[in-house]
Amino acid sequence: MGFPPGRPGSYPAPHTQWMGMDSTQHFRQIIDAVDSPVFVIQVGDSGRFTYLDVNEAVAHATGLRREDFLGRAPEELPAHSGLQAAAFRANYERCLEAGETVRYRERLVVNGEEGWWLTRLTPVRDETGRITRIIGSSINATDRQRIEDRFRLITETIDDVFWIGTPGLGQVLYVNPAYEQVFGRSCDGLYASPHSFLEAIHPDDREAIRKRVSAFPPLQWESEYRIVRPDGAVRWVRDRGFPVPEREGGSGLIAGLTTDITLQKQAERALEESEEKFRRISQSALDAILMIDDRGRLTYWNPAAQRIFGYAEHEVLGRNLHRMLAPERYHETHREAFAAFTAHGTGAAIGKTLELEALRKDGTEFPMELSVSSLQVDGRWHAVGVLRDITGRRRAEETLRRTNRALRTLSACNEALVRARDEDGLRREICRTLVETGGYRLAWIGEAETGGEQRIVPVASAGTDGDRSYLDGIAIHWGEGLLGAGPSGTAIRSGRTQVVRDTATDPCFAPWRGMALAHGFHASLVVPLLDQGRAYGVLNVYAADAEAFDAQEIGLMEELAGDITFGLRSLRIARERDAANAALQKVLLQTIEAVALTVEKRDPYTAGHQQRVAALAVAIAEEMGLDGQRIEGIRIGGLIHDIGKITVPAEYLARPGALSEAEFLVIRAHPEVGYEIMKGVESPWPLSLMILQHHERLDGSGYPQGLEGDGILLEARILAVADVVEAMASHRPYRPALGLEPALKEIQAGRGIRFDTRVVDACIRLFRERDYRLD
Repeated sequence: MGFPPGRPGSYPAPHTQWMGMDSTQHFRQIIDAVDSPVFVIQVGDSGRFTYLDVNEAVAHATGLRREDFLGRAPEELPAHSGLQAAAFRANYERCLEAGETVRYRERLVVNGEEGWWLTRLTPVRDETGRITRIIGSSINATDRQRIEDRFRLITETIDDVFWIGTPGLGQVLYVNPAYEQVFGRSCDGLYASPHSFLEAIHPDDREAIRKRVSAFPPLQWESEYRIVRPDGAVRWVRDRGFPVPEREGGSGLIAGLTTDITLQKQAERALEESEEKFRRISQSALDAILMIDDRGRLTYWNPAAQRIFGYAEHEVLGRNLHRMLAPERYHETHREAFAAFTAHGTGAAIGKTLELEALRKDGTEFPMELSVSSLQVDGRWHAVGVLRDITGRRRAEETLRRTNRALRTLSACNEALVRARDEDGLRREICRTLVETGGYRLAWIGEAETGGEQRIVPVASAGTDGDRSYLDGIAIHWGEGLLGAGPSGTAIRSGRTQVVRDTATDPCFAPWRGMALAHGFHASLVVPLLDQGRAYGVLNVYAADAEAFDAQEIGLMEELAGDITFGLRSLRIARERDAANAALQKVLLQTIEAVALTVEKRDPYTAGHQQRVAALAVAIAEEMGLDGQRIEGIRIGGLIHDIGKITVPAEYLARPGALSEAEFLVIRAHPEVGYEIMKGVESPWPLSLMILQHHERLDGSGYPQGLEGDGILLEARILAVADVVEAMASHRPYRPALGLEPALKEIQAGRGIRFDTRVVDACIRLFRERDYRLD
């Protein structure tokens, strides 16, 4: 503080010397009217400072009289300590050196109370420009200091940079420690060089900030810019500057608050990058991405949505999604569920993927796959939907379904081809498979008449009774004319497949349209049946849906038509072959019977032997459960098993007495002779081996080869048992009949040794249980 304490008194002569009496009195009136201390300092040539005048406020504040000050230096006043006097003198010297007003704050004890005082020293020059006096004034700044202390406590604990300076930032009056944390530079450096903070600003931002700080008069501003710390780190700050009037009418100050917003900028950049990624993803996504608010209004619509639905963004934003894009049948369900969604963000569709139908701008429906999620925006639930047009997928699925159906049908029809025994059965089975496996409404096969009315006559069909009645009410021709211009007639004439994709609109289907639609037939496929390039018939298939036949399915049906023709041709050839074989077999049997009859006529004593052996062998085979084809072979083998005896002299066969060894050897050779006779005859049965082996025995005791066990044909083992039973039970030239019982005992005795066990058991059952008799 620049005033010294003292006692009040009158002005001495020195005071009257620095201005005229009138001026002195006027000056005293002015300063006495001021409540704050005012004092005048005389600056001597030797640099000595003495008090020239003080006002009453100085005397009151110090407890001295006014005359105690006059003519004295600060250090000469009794109330001053050496420290205070030195401080006073230093401040006066600073003002003298500066040559302009200086301000300073000091802590003094005034009237027994310690407090802060703010002093202002203003130099006064004479006519030569030399400073001869200093006028000082002081105000009690204790309350202000308390405020400043609190202010400093606040500013020095906050993270933001707070600063105060003169306009144009010629001088920084205050900056808090946060400056060093944010800018990485010292506060002392800023005090010493107020514009040095500009060096920290990024070069691209520096000029704009310099202009704002240097503006006069100072204006309020807010800027965001980058700073570069000494370590090279770049940080973002937000700087808000504003003018602060120091006093009414004064030039005032400027103050500012600088906030480190690097993390905020990083977050904003991350958000911007995320939003940009989302924008790019959503803009390039093939799926529609939509968002609706809690009132069901569209708030986001990406380009894919525009492509899929046909609406531009400006046509849909702010409008109700469900009323625009959902078919009417979904509206009630949506209204019921949407209230719960807006309240809790939950619902049956949330977090799930659904397949539904949607409406395009032109009103057409299309299938879609919809995934819905929920999110909160400003405390309100919004829904985000990702929608995919699955028309292509549905079409592919339908194509796959149809292809699989056609393949299953083709496979089943091929099995029918393998199992078929006749042409009519094949046609019926093919039609039945097309309906039951293929899922078609009606299938029929028609054949073209070659003369007369040139009709196409259905020869096989399958479907419900009601659908099959469709064929009873229509006439189909393949000649020229209205009834021959339909798909079936055209297929016969052209030899090419005909497809009616929609029976309701195809003009060639006009004569049959009414009945077809009444039966629910909305599409048909006609495939010609070709034999060596000529169409002899057609395969007709009807479907319940329009556009039911695609290219792949048509191709498979054409393959099936070729299989049908092949199957029919094969069955016809087999039928003709079987007929020829049957005729041939009949001739063969007649020949065999004639030969057998010839043999028996040469041996009247064994007349009917071969027939009886054949009959018994057939009965044994049936009792054993053999199949009919094999049994027929056994029958024929039995009829000619002794055909080799044709070379044996008749007298050997009819001689009642014993034969010589040579004669017996001739008779025993008959199996081999019979084999030689029959081995060149083509037959479905091993007749020559039956003849050769019918005298073989399981234990190898038979002839002519001495075969054993399974080395002997089953057919030959059956003939062996039948031959023994019939021979023993019947009369022979060389002995009378032994009877049936001895014959059965004979084979029973040889069961499992010489004769096959199963054959013996079957033969005995015939006689014991079935009451079989030898005729």
